[in-house]
Amino acid sequence: MNCEMKNGCATVAEPTVAKATPACDVWEGEDGVHVVAEMPGVDAAAVEITIERDVLSIRGKACLPRASSRAEGEMDAVATGYVRAFHLTDTADAGAIQASCKDGLVRLLVPRKQPAQRKIAVSTG
Repeated sequence: MNCEMKNGCATVAEPTVAKATPACDVWEGEDGVHVVAEMPGVDAAAVEITIERDVLSIRGKACLPRASSRAEGEMDAVATGYVRAFHLTDTADAGAIQASCKDGLVRLLVPRKQPAQRKIAVSTG
């Protein structure tokens, strides 16, 4: 969708969306895998993170300003839809993923599953 910015407020003008693949930094730490996705203009309310069939998907929507030939005080903006997906390994603890978003950076921590520990009873005979 194209957005129109007027006095800091965005309104939808047309149903087109520019699609973008956000740049991501991914690294493994002691506590799990860290992902930082760059999604300029996206705030936490516009981020959707889902897991389906071991695929972690990060989606975000932003309305970014662009140059305009309109009157002073008005500017155009274009809606941008960000999408990035990652395959989760069997060591990832999908139920414990943590996420945050600030200043257009979506940060995720995908912790590792803790090894199952149990005591096995030994019977006589």
